[in-house]
Amino acid sequence: DHSPQPPEYYLIFPKSPKGASPKLKSIQYTSSDGTLSPPEHFPSFLALTKEKIHMRTEHSPVLGYWSTELGALNEVVHIWGYESLVQRQRIRMALGSDNKWNDEYMKVMRPMLQSQENAIMLPSSKIIESFPASDEVDLPAYELEVLASEDSRGSEVREALGGQLVGSWVGAVGSLNGSTIQLWRFPSLECVDNSVRADKGPLNAQQFNKIMLPTAFSPLY
Repeated sequence: DHSPQPPEYYLIFPKSPKGASPKLKSIQYTSSDGTLSPPEHFPSFLALTKEKIHMRTEHSPVLGYWSTELGALNEVVHIWGYESLVQRQRIRMALGSDNKWNDEYMKVMRPMLQSQENAIMLPSSKIIESFPASDEVDLPAYELEVLASEDSRGSEVREALGGQLVGSWVGAVGSLNGSTIQLWRFPSLECVDNSVRADKGPLNAQQFNKIMLPTAFSPLY
């Protein structure tokens, strides 16, 4: 059987274009000190990425691409799949020699950034890569949460309020090392509101989370 194997490694890669608040810091995302540029960098960053993202996905697939709505400002999160760290390094080398990608995207994008951070995550569950279209879903919202350990009570509450688990990972490299990372999809912000208000038990106090919206060019919508 020579069919492609599913990725075993996932890279979660947040970016903070200039204009993000330097006060919003966490175990996963950081904002640099120094002078901030006007917030119009963020829409410019998203517009450029929408136009050029196809050059990047020619090298490897992206699971999803989101902008943060709550828990951070002017920030994007994207998750990429790799079969191994060796494959990831080969892809990075190929990107480094891709003149079109570097000239049309990287050189234009870099001055817009304030900070970057990444982490390697190993899947601990099945990863949902797409959802069927539904009239009941207008603009889905996603919750990215980081836990010290598995939280079955929190998962039960989210599922009861319309949440669907996209996937669960264990942090292997980076500031999330050893943490449980879960990505949840809700059909609307109203469902997120209900989930945020709900009592999820004692482990809820250990988590760090962000509410995110999918970009127009995110494969996972």
